[in-house]
Amino acid sequence: MNADQVFADRLQQLRLDFISALPARLDAIHAALEQCKSKPEDPGQLRVLHRMLHSLGGTAGTFGSTRLGEEARLVEHAVSMVLAVQDYRTADLSAISDGVAALREIGTT
Repeated sequence: MNADQVFADRLQQLRLDFISALPARLDAIHAALEQCKSKPEDPGQLRVLHRMLHSLGGTAGTFGSTRLGEEARLVEHAVSMVLAVQDYRTADLSAISDGVAALREIGTT
């Protein structure tokens, strides 16, 4: 087996690992969103959610899930906008909630 084949096989295994871990990852994003809703005064929860979405956006695209990556980036941007406002208690998280729901739907198709 040549180096190119080893690389291709390893990349395929990483893609399969990404796909198999995706449901748990999406559940963790949903749980982070729920923490944001339950503790609106805590910007740390929003930052955690932001990092998770940023990571998903990058890895999804890398492993061929372009639509999932694009949606993750949109939701990440919505979280960034809430973080920029700096009044977390009154932030409307409905767009973020809708985006997380869309991620879950895309991730299961």
